[in-house]
Amino acid sequence: MAFADIKYSNNHMWVKFKRDRAVIGVTENLLEGVNEIVLVSLPKAGEEITKDDLFGTLETGSDIIDLVAPLSGEVVRVNNLVQEDPEVLLEDPYGDGWILEIEYSDEEEAENLLDLEDYEAMTE
Repeated sequence: MAFADIKYSNNHMWVKFKRDRAVIGVTENLLEGVNEIVLVSLPKAGEEITKDDLFGTLETGSDIIDLVAPLSGEVVRVNNLVQEDPEVLLEDPYGDGWILEIEYSDEEEAENLLDLEDYEAMTE
């Protein structure tokens, strides 16, 4: 399931814009086949992330999933809930399972994200 009011990266991250900030999460496609998440590693508020660079990981019982930044910017908020209870990512990836909020720095990066139709075509 994906949502029309959200943009997507080709690395299976979703982005919802709030003025000059962006809330970032992982798509259900990224979590396909994952039964449990035991550890979430994320940057701290104040750190910079760079588009297409690794910014965190999800550790499952048997694998490590890389989180690749859909946009560049400064982390302003981290969802502590996903670090305390990683299962929320599997239960509600587009709601309570958001990962970070950033102040993004490049409007062109934001404009180049995929819309729902393009993301669904990419994942078929």
